[in-house]
Amino acid sequence: MIRHDWAGRKIVSSEHSAVVDSDDAGAAIHLVLETLFDSDKLYLTEKVFKPMVMSQPFLIWGAPGTLSYLRRYGCKTFEGVWAEAYDEEKDPQARMMMLQELVDRLANMDQDQFSDLYQRCLPIVTHNREWFYSHEFMDLCW
Repeated sequence: MIRHDWAGRKIVSSEHSAVVDSDDAGAAIHLVLETLFDSDKLYLTEKVFKPMVMSQPFLIWGAPGTLSYLRRYGCKTFEGVWAEAYDEEKDPQARMMMLQELVDRLANMDQDQFSDLYQRCLPIVTHNREWFYSHEFMDLCW
């Protein structure tokens, strides 16, 4: 989140793009709303990499195949921790419902269940952060 004083016309420098809002930093699971959702075009933006940098598990509201596309870049997703079938659903409304149901299930877990699930996310989160900052990932992107 970038804070901006629109009324005061204060200019925000590009350095602010690296500022992490405390609300984002405290999230147990990052909900990524990618640019494209109801499209067949696969398109990754900085939004998908933010939870990786912040060492957070994530769910992505993106075009179908976004998670598969991300895995082709060497990133790991949470396939073994929760169902990611939503990623292959072509119908945007059905995909939205699948994501909403997943969020509801996660939000309604008791503390012990959620703690266990979160512990299962940690190796994936660690891999993604290390991979994001690796020379191999940089070379792959170039």
